[in-house]
Amino acid sequence: MIDIHKFRHWVLMAFLFVCPIIYNNTNNMDLRDFQERAFQIGAMVVFAFFVGNLWIGAFLVLNVLSLLLNTPSIGLQQVLNVFLGCVLFSVSHSYFKKNESTPYLKILLWVGALNLFWMILQMNGIDPLYIAQDASGIPQLTATYKDASGLFGIKMANAIFICLLMPILASINLWIVPLLLVPLYYTRSSVACISILISMGFYIYHIHRKLFIWFIGISLVGGLAYAIYDFKDDPSTFKSRFPLWHAVTKYSLIRPILGYGPDSFRNYTKQKDFLFYSDYDYNTALLTQRDEKTAYFKYYEMDNGKMHDKNDRKSFDKLTLNWWDNPHNEYFQMLFEYGFLGLFILGGFIRELTLRFKFAIKSKELIVLSSCLLVYAISGIGHFPIHLARLAFLFPILLGAFIAKTDNTYEVQSA
Repeated sequence: MIDIHKFRHWVLMAFLFVCPIIYNNTNNMDLRDFQERAFQIGAMVVFAFFVGNLWIGAFLVLNVLSLLLNTPSIGLQQVLNVFLGCVLFSVSHSYFKKNESTPYLKILLWVGALNLFWMILQMNGIDPLYIAQDASGIPQLTATYKDASGLFGIKMANAIFICLLMPILASINLWIVPLLLVPLYYTRSSVACISILISMGFYIYHIHRKLFIWFIGISLVGGLAYAIYDFKDDPSTFKSRFPLWHAVTKYSLIRPILGYGPDSFRNYTKQKDFLFYSDYDYNTALLTQRDEKTAYFKYYEMDNGKMHDKNDRKSFDKLTLNWWDNPHNEYFQMLFEYGFLGLFILGGFIRELTLRFKFAIKSKELIVLSSCLLVYAISGIGHFPIHLARLAFLFPILLGAFIAKTDNTYEVQSA
């Protein structure tokens, strides 16, 4: 078994020795700026060994390593966000060891009430916060904003937040929860509906087991009907994901170990000269950079023969391009930016969470925390909740509380 105390000892000793004397004059950076950056990177590495979880610490170290090996000027902001998430996790882990998390989670229900009021305003064409946009994000100043995005600015984020409220509200009164299906319907997110089926099914199985069969039957019929309706109304959105994910996988295998680096998916970097786009009909394409002002456009198909045919024959007159700034899948983005090493850390972490839950006492508080974490895990298949600050802020807090509530039983079983 890994002795984490020895690692902490040597990392802290190395930091104390290296930090005052480190110097590099090969990158034309001012001495003070370089030493400040070295301090920031070193402090993150030290903190990774004290964060309180092996896998979370390993992921922070991987971020720092990948940042140094790839393009620091691009990935620094994402690494900073990962670091601050680790800080939130550490604070939450420490605090909820001695305090119950449920009273704090109930605050989100008040946010949900305000969000519901905002959705009603939006559906009546009243919204002082947001304005209508087209598919490429260009403001439509003459259009009335009627999207049911609530306070979140984008419907899928609103949908995921409503899903997070459901197990919290269920811990107070299960029979009120179905009322949240009404605002959820207007967010039009099938992936969110799948996350409800799994997270609320998980909650009901552990808290109200006699209702579980009824829940599954009703949810499967209702969910299937909604998915069919949503697919018929907007089939192109569903179909657009698969060619993109195929392209992401193909290009990820070019750099399979460490990936292209933090925040590389949406940026040109020194290792990556292409971006993912689609046209007006959601056909996947790549823009390959030629120089700072021009890029080469090429359609992408899962079938290479079709791809070449499309590039040869497609008319490019009045072509409208939409930028994929993320693949709408947290797991493919993990593979692309952090490679198989990132997926290995994620797999190890998921395994630990599973074992922690298996050995833990199944209190209602733990079931609520676990159900909320499942919302992130499932919605991440078709969306990007960890890459939106309005949703991501809650994830390390829930995670810290979950780890705190399972520490005692897991440590006993691991001993």
